[in-house]
Parts: sequence; C-alpha cells; structure tokens
Amino acid sequence: MASTREFDFVLFGATGFTGKYVAEELDRIQKEGKRSFKWAAAGRNEERVKEALEGLGIVGVTTISANINDEESLKEMCGRCSVLLDVVGPYVLYGEAVVKACINQGTDYIDITGETYYIESMVDKYDALAKEKGVYLVNCCGFDVIPNDIGSLVLQKGFNGQLAYIESYVSTNGKGLNTGTWESAIRSIRSYKKLAELRKKASSSRPPLPLVKMPKRRTIFFSDVTQSWCGPFPGADRACMLRSAGYRHKTDGLPMFQVKTYASIGSLWKTLMLIIGFMIIIPMSLTGFGAKLLLKYPGLFSAGLARKGGPSRSEVEKGTFTVVLQGSGYSPDNEEKVKPDAFLRVRVRGAEPGYIATSAMMVQSGFCLLNERSKLPKDGGFYTPGAAFGKTDIVQNLEQTGKLKFTIEQV
Repeated sequence: MASTREFDFVLFGATGFTGKYVAEELDRIQKEGKRSFKWAAAGRNEERVKEALEGLGIVGVTTISANINDEESLKEMCGRCSVLLDVVGPYVLYGEAVVKACINQGTDYIDITGETYYIESMVDKYDALAKEKGVYLVNCCGFDVIPNDIGSLVLQKGFNGQLAYIESYVSTNGKGLNTGTWESAIRSIRSYKKLAELRKKASSSRPPLPLVKMPKRRTIFFSDVTQSWCGPFPGADRACMLRSAGYRHKTDGLPMFQVKTYASIGSLWKTLMLIIGFMIIIPMSLTGFGAKLLLKYPGLFSAGLARKGGPSRSEVEKGTFTVVLQGSGYSPDNEEKVKPDAFLRVRVRGAEPGYIATSAMMVQSGFCLLNERSKLPKDGGFYTPGAAFGKTDIVQNLEQTGKLKFTIEQV
C-alpha cells in the first residue's frame, strides 16, 4: 500500500450507531500518543459527519462526503487512504460498491460483517482481482468473528498433538442492538438459498474435513463446559473458522479440524424462549411479507432487543461477553487416532461485544494491515481474520486495549 496516502484510515459510516464507537476508539488511541497515524471520517452527508464528531468531542479530524450511490465519490474517498474501515451495513446491500472502489484504488479494506452470503459472494466475485491488484480485504473483524476465529488460532497453536474438533460456546449479556444489526440478520437469513448455491459451486476447492465423530448434542442441552443451557449459534463464525483452518492447512500444512458453535444462554427457560423466537423469525424472514413485518416492527419481534437508536450508552458500557473454545484431539502418542485423548480450552473474555469490543477489534485489525504487512499472507485477496492475521501481533494488540483477554486453560 502506498505510504504517500493522505490518511492511514478512513472510517466510512461515521454517523451510524457503530461508526460513532469506532470513531471514539480511533480518537482514544490517537490521544494516547502510542501510535502515529492520520484518519478521516466519511459519510453520505458531510455536515452530519461533522456534527457526529462534535457530539463525541472529537476535533481536528477531516471529514469526507461519500455516497454508496456515487461511484466516483467512493473512489475518491478510497484513493485518499491506505485502509478503509467500512461500517455501512447491511453489507449485502451496501458493501459491494465499497469493495469495488477499494480494489480499483488499491486500498485495503476492513469490515465487521457477519453476513455469510455477502462474505462468500464477494470472495467469488472479486478475490482473483484483489489478488492481482495486491489488495487485502478482511471481513468479519468484529465480534463476528474475531473471538472465535482468533481463539481457534490460539487453540491450534497451543495444542499438544493433533486438534480434531472445536466446540465453541458464545455467551453475551448485552442489553440490546440497533436496528441495522437486526436488518443485517434478517437479510442474511433470506440469502440462504443463494448461499447454498454458491457453496455448491465452491465445494471442490475446499480441503476435506477430518472423519471424526463429534459429540452429538440436542438442539437444547446442558453443557458441563459452561455450566449453562445451550442452543445453536447461527453466526458466521463456523464458516470463517473453517476457512481459516483451510488456509493454514494449505500454507502451513496444519491438519483440518471440525467445528461446532453453540450459544451459551443460561437458564433452560431463556434457552427455550430463544429457540421459539428463532422458530418464528426464520420462517417469517423467508417470505417477503414476513420480512417486511420483521423490519417494520423490530422491537415487537425481538422482544425489545432491537430498537431504533440502539441501546443506551450506559447499557452498552455494562455489557460483556465470553467465548469458550473446547478443543479435542489426539496426543502425540495416540497413533490410532480413533478416540480423542488430548484436550485444551481457550477462553476469550471481553467488553460489550457489539460496539465497544467490536470497535477495538476493527481498529486493531486495521493496524495489522497498516503496520505488519510483512506478516500478512503473501498475496492480496479476501481473508478471514484468522488467515490474514495469524502471524501478526493481533492477540497482544487486542489485549493491550483492555477490551479482550485470551486465556489458555488446561483441561
């Protein structure tokens, strides 16, 4: 990436709910003085961007006008920076234009999407061109999916023997989310048929998974690992973890492993209510009328979880998360490799996941692209965090923010 760019980072979407938290994180790091960098804030309406920054007490930051529907404005924005931090979602609606502008201008790209179809469709369309141009595009650099993806990297590196499978348990205690996140989830569900077709097309290029029998879990089950009731976790984490493992298998010769992800919810009652909620929301999302209702009345259908304006600052600041990755595999002495006899656990703890921790993860991912290029994959293209940052100091840098902690636990 050209070092002569006017800015190191441009934050696109600075007026949005998440964008304001990312702006605060950039401002906090800059005021600390430990890193020297220049950044600008961009959005559709430059006056609104200025007002947003003023409301946050951020001064001296350049503002840029850029519109998703104006290709030239996107190119101009991307051409002014080394790394574009994109928080304008849903990405399935607004992400592709930004991706095209970044590749055109030779600008690296970071997003915080958890929309699986968007991720894999962009890889299908633009990965070859990005490699040709030497541009790095890294999806999912927020709570979706860094704790699980980087956590699985830590687990595999620390495992004594051959890792066969990981069971992940995600727990959060946040008090709400903004309607943009809700809309992204609905649109992601609606894309499942297109995702299935895309994966069928790409199946031949994926390394085979190990033939290992993972523990069979009911839809709702009590976990001894988390001491809580659990259910399915529908995020993009599993797909990204397997892509990262596939990359390490190809480049470093590390064995593939299986993955299952669960939501650690707490009480049986809460778990049942969540499953019932999914049973209502998923079928509704798959019909045009149902999706319109879900998008029009997010508070009603999310039991008050999703609301316009998002959670209050005090609610956000009280939030935390924990992700527990339980690894099982074979010790060096286990030649038959039939029954796992080696185990390791990685626990990732952090601040409120959707906004505070996500902002830290996104910004630190940006610094990896900016400052640790010699440790990135040889070629540009689309990467998961675990593939892009596997040899960087991402873990140490995240821990130094005080907003995430990775702990290895012997089992």
